[in-house]
Parts: sequence; C-alpha cells; structure tokens
Amino acid sequence: MWFTTGSPIAKLRAVRRYDDDLGAITAQTVARWYNLYDTTDWIADPLGPAFPKPGYRLHDIFVNVAFDPISSHDYFNNRETIQMFADALR
Repeated sequence: MWFTTGSPIAKLRAVRRYDDDLGAITAQTVARWYNLYDTTDWIADPLGPAFPKPGYRLHDIFVNVAFDPISSHDYFNNRETIQMFADALR
C-alpha cells in the first residue's frame, strides 16, 4: 500500500519533468496506491489521468482539507486523512 498526499506528479508530467518510470512504484511492488488531494491545494491533482497506463492500482481520493490554498496543503492535520491512514494500518 502506498499513499501520496498533495502530490505534484501530475503537474510535473504536464511540463514533461516526469515520465512513466516511478522507480520502485510498480504494479508488482505496490498493491494499492492512494492519492489524497484537495482541489484548493495548488500543488495537488488527481493522478489517475496522468497515469492512464494499465497496471497501476491508483485510487484518487478527494479530501476537503481547507478552503484556502495555504491551509489546504496541511493533510496531516485533517481528521479524514488521519482516519484513512489508521484504517490502512489495521
């Protein structure tokens, strides 16, 4: 299981600074990939559209972290995010 929060990977791919090679993140090494993002977070995006290649078990999850761009990147002070991590560890 792999979590990303507020990931800039989609933006990096859009400007051709990141390709399909994610190193150790492959369908064989990561059973499930959860990408948490907030639409007010300037850095984060859903990653599914950036990785249409079959094989990644990628789940984009919207988390309402905050209503302003500065606070919206603080995923670890968000109760919903913490609950997802806790559930995953059980």
